[in-house]
Amino acid sequence: MNPTVLAPAAGPRGDPEVGDAHRIAANLDVLGFELTGAELSAIDALEADGRTGPHPDTFQG
Repeated sequence: MNPTVLAPAAGPRGDPEVGDAHRIAANLDVLGFELTGAELSAIDALEADGRTGPHPDTFQG
């Protein structure tokens, strides 16, 4: 196997270095919230026929 394939890419990392256990736990708790009815209605209102690309339900990409 080519060893360069295993080398990390240059540039910013997607996993910032965090040494605090509380901060790490908070970062991992991505589902620790609920949307209100008003927030869900606002998201539903975004569904419109004015999109500029293909419909996500029929996109064959």
